[in-house]
Amino acid sequence: MRHDPWARRLALLALALTAVWSASGLLPAGRDLRVTFLDVGQGDAAVIETPSGQAVLVDAGPASESPTGSWNAGERVVLPYLRRRGIWRLDAALLTHPHADHVGGMAAVLSECPADLVLDAGVSHPSGPYAALLEAARACNAEYVRARAGTTLSFPDGVRLAVLSPPAQPLSGTHDDVNNNSVVALLTYGRTRMLLMGDAEAEAEAAVAGKVGAVDVLKVAHHGSRFGTTEALLKECRPKLAVVSVGASNTFGHPSPKTIRRLKAAGARVFRTDRCGAVTVTTDGRRVVVTTFRELSQLAVSSPRAADAALR
Repeated sequence: MRHDPWARRLALLALALTAVWSASGLLPAGRDLRVTFLDVGQGDAAVIETPSGQAVLVDAGPASESPTGSWNAGERVVLPYLRRRGIWRLDAALLTHPHADHVGGMAAVLSECPADLVLDAGVSHPSGPYAALLEAARACNAEYVRARAGTTLSFPDGVRLAVLSPPAQPLSGTHDDVNNNSVVALLTYGRTRMLLMGDAEAEAEAAVAGKVGAVDVLKVAHHGSRFGTTEALLKECRPKLAVVSVGASNTFGHPSPKTIRRLKAAGARVFRTDRCGAVTVTTDGRRVVVTTFRELSQLAVSSPRAADAALR
C-alpha cells in the first residue's frame, strides 16, 4: 500500500503493479473487493477488504455511557467482525470526522487491532473519544496522516481509495463545519466505483462537484440527513445502489424521507442498516453484489451500472 504524497512500504511495487493493471484493464482472477457497512446503530463503521488481503477500517461507530451501563461499537460490533474475518491488524484506519458516532469505538479497536496508518481530517475537536483515538494511534505506533483532497491509498491489486475532500483549506462558515470537513473518498476497483461521504453536507458536496462522476455505490452522507445528498450530487453520481447507516428509531429523524425520495427518484436501490443489518458489497471490478444480513438477500448489478438491477 502507498499513500500520496507520503510513501510507505512496498511503494514502488504497488505503484508499478497499479500502473500495469490500470493500463491493461486486467484484474486478479477470482479475487473480490469486499466492503461491509456494519450495523452499529446511529453511527458509521465500514470495513474494506482488498483482493490481496489488506484491510481498512472507515470509522468505528459510537460509544456511550449511562447510569444503566455502557456500550461501545468498537468492542461489541467492529472487533468481533474483524476477528471473524481473520483480521488482526489493519493496514489503515480512516476517521471521516471526530463526532462521537463515528470515532467512539475507534480507540477500542486500535487497542486490540493495531493499524499501520491512521488518517483523519485533522479537524480540532474537544471530544474525549477523539482524544482517545489519537492516544491509541500513538500507542500502536501508527503513522498519522492528515487527509486532504489528493491523499490516496493505492494497493497492489489495483484498489484505490482517493480522498476528494476536505480541501487543503478547510471549509468554514458552513451549516456545520465539522461535518462539511468530513473525509469524502472514492473507492475504485476495475470499473467499480463507490463514493463514501462521511457526514458531508450540501456545502461539501458542492466542493467536490465535477470530481465524482458516475458511481455504482453511494454510502449516503450523515445517516440520510436532509442537509446532504442533494439533487445536484445525485445528478452527477447517479448511484444504482445506496447504503444508509442509521440507528432504528433514532431521535434525529434519520433518514429524512426527502433524502430517501431523492435517492429513489435518481434510480438508486436503498439499503438501510436499521432494516437490513450489515450490508456487504462485493465486486470483481465488473459485477457488484450486495448481501444483507437480516434480509439474507442478494442484489447483483454490473459496472458500469446495469439498465435494470434484479434480485436473485
